[in-house]
Amino acid sequence: MNPESVTDDDGIVFSVPKDRIERTFRREETLNLLSAEREYEACLFPADEILASSNWRTGFYDYWWERDRENHQLFNEFEKTVIKRFEQYHLPVITLGRDTSKEAICLVFEKVNTGGVNLSVFELMTASFAAEGFKLREDWGQRKERLRNKYPVLGEVQSDQFLQVVTLLATGKRHREARHGGQSNLSRAGCRRSDILKLTRDEYTEWAQKVEEGFEKVAEFLRRQKNFRAKDVPYQAQLVPLAAILVELGPDEVPSSATEKIARWFWNGVMGELYGGSTETRVARDMSEVVDFVRSEKRALGTISEANFQASRLKTLRSRQRRL
Repeated sequence: MNPESVTDDDGIVFSVPKDRIERTFRREETLNLLSAEREYEACLFPADEILASSNWRTGFYDYWWERDRENHQLFNEFEKTVIKRFEQYHLPVITLGRDTSKEAICLVFEKVNTGGVNLSVFELMTASFAAEGFKLREDWGQRKERLRNKYPVLGEVQSDQFLQVVTLLATGKRHREARHGGQSNLSRAGCRRSDILKLTRDEYTEWAQKVEEGFEKVAEFLRRQKNFRAKDVPYQAQLVPLAAILVELGPDEVPSSATEKIARWFWNGVMGELYGGSTETRVARDMSEVVDFVRSEKRALGTISEANFQASRLKTLRSRQRRL
């Protein structure tokens, strides 16, 4: 509460040691605030009194009544410019009912977070699962460490991509069960942001280990395609449907005939640069079509028919997103 810093936002607040005594490196005392009288003398207002300042103000007035009444005006100015701002500040509150859906809560949380860093879907799901006592960040951290330590080619797989694979498989199962145990309708699977926000903790725990094993199969597939390091992978986004495809095809080793079909889809996607832009719709469609393509000779594959390879591009592509 220095007269020269009352309106100086940068200099108005400073901290003191826990024992409330400042000393030089030679242990010489430069400031002692062990008592309220010493605070009055130094004209330093304790921040923990800011919402109940009346007693401190009375003591301050009494201390300076006979010494220097001009300091009364100093406190009046401080009270008007600082203390009243805290006392009169209106704190916004949003009340959500117990029946509010999880995705709606996440949406509200994201929208009101305008003053901070934009939250990723993984961060929103981490907060959502934490409310249920599940540590999503810790779980992903352990899986990431296992995958990256064992398979360098998976070194750039991100948390959001892992969630996308889990969501693809979970939504595919939902629609299969909605058809009363009929054939899996993978065309209804999805991994958009809104789909991920609807993912339940039980669905995550059901699929997470299978997805981790799916990424292990991805690493083996990439090795056969001569991709040995993360920077060798042309499109990281293409690993999302690839992992989901390998999980959906089952726990057993994928036969060589199936691997050939998957490789055909993979390289058509690469050479056709089909994973260089927005991929959410393509990811879900490719998962459905490739699984059908592997299981049936009669199925067509959109990625193959849509791929348009330009040989002249091979010598010009340089970016990480479109490395060939």
